[in-house]
Amino acid sequence: MNLYDKLISYRDSDYCPMHMPGHKRNPAFSMTDPYQIDITEIDGFDDLSHADGILYDLMKEAASLYGAKQTFLSVNGSTLGILAGISACTVRGDTILIARNAHQSVYHAAYLRGLITEYILPEFMSPAICKALTLQDIQAAVDRHPHAALVVLVSPTYEGLHAQLPDIYSYLHKKGIKLLVDQAHGAHLGFHPFYPGSAAAYADLVVMSLHKTLPALTQTALIHVYGEAVQTDRLAHFISMYQTSSPSYVLLSSISQCLSFLKNNGQEYFDALERSLKLFEKKVQTLTHFTLMNLPVQKKDPGKLVLSWKKEGVFGQELSNLLIERFHIQPELCSRDYILCMATVGDTTSSIDRLYNALAQLDLEWCREKDNKRTASEKSVSDSAPGPFLLPVSLPQKKYDAFETEEMPFEWIPISDCADRICASFITLYPPGIPFVIPGECISAAMKEQLLLAVSLRYHIKGIKTADQPKIQVLQ
Repeated sequence: MNLYDKLISYRDSDYCPMHMPGHKRNPAFSMTDPYQIDITEIDGFDDLSHADGILYDLMKEAASLYGAKQTFLSVNGSTLGILAGISACTVRGDTILIARNAHQSVYHAAYLRGLITEYILPEFMSPAICKALTLQDIQAAVDRHPHAALVVLVSPTYEGLHAQLPDIYSYLHKKGIKLLVDQAHGAHLGFHPFYPGSAAAYADLVVMSLHKTLPALTQTALIHVYGEAVQTDRLAHFISMYQTSSPSYVLLSSISQCLSFLKNNGQEYFDALERSLKLFEKKVQTLTHFTLMNLPVQKKDPGKLVLSWKKEGVFGQELSNLLIERFHIQPELCSRDYILCMATVGDTTSSIDRLYNALAQLDLEWCREKDNKRTASEKSVSDSAPGPFLLPVSLPQKKYDAFETEEMPFEWIPISDCADRICASFITLYPPGIPFVIPGECISAAMKEQLLLAVSLRYHIKGIKTADQPKIQVLQ
């Protein structure tokens, strides 16, 4: 079976997507046959790299909807916005402050532009979930590096936590330091009272993926400019440099349809989603084994359903497998001690009910079990270290200099032998794409144990070889 046939087969199955993209394969958002509207830059359809017609009007529509000074369109996802935004806000040799829970594209931009990177380490609200950054976090980082040109932070985080953006932006503005907010998971925020936390007007640049939480096709994103600190011509230059020169009009039309949805039908869908999520939360509270991460709605995106459980001896991968194999529900992410499901305007009442019914069935079965204790061996694995990603790390001893040598002085060694070695590649648990280890970091003994744990729990890890013995790339 080829990829296309497999996609068609999956489409025709009963699998329920509790993951991105935000349209959730809901037929209410379906478009025409993509082949019929797949064109290039022919007469009357503008040129994305020099927009002055219908695409320019689409950019103005997006800027008006999000209250931006100017908005650029991306068919290369938020990654394009991160690369171009960081490039436009800095010059080679600048120092930038990066939230350590930033997406890997932030680190790629720093490498491409030869920037000095310093890290802001967020606190943890659980062994595996970091808090959003606070004003105090930013102030401490700026005190250490007062000449920084740019701060890059994530809000909302992958789990939906909001940073203190109004206070942070006001502080950085007074310091003359630009702020870029990666709001890839927050394009839907600010359009309904139940979904506060938008970065609009609280940053110099905001990058957001439409496809993650709204009814738009994968790879669609927006890059918003607020205020006067960012040179829009310079930003446009880098966008044209990083973005494909053959943009998909199918994707561009999806952006257009998504904006129309927000203007004309969004309220109705957000209202329905609010009702469904409030009912879901109320019903989950009646379960014995399952709980939701409970925070005030002002601090968290209510559509990010972070579920933990009291059933000992069950890890995230096992629970995810149960949901997939028995109930045909696909979560967004499974960590060691929690799973993340995403609810968006693409969901229906039946899909959210289906998730609850699956949890209720498992809860009933677990309540009936007599022996609900894990063994000593299970406990030793589960409690061995916090994780499975994003430990506080040592600052890089060697940045990216090794990548600039023809000899490439790297070697692959077993993960079991990597403690105190300098990592030579990005080690990333995916999703969400936050590097667990970055090139130049000294791998601690605790981090080595975390990598071994992640491998044993069968997480999807980029940057290691697992053909025989799991190996990692380090400097010689």
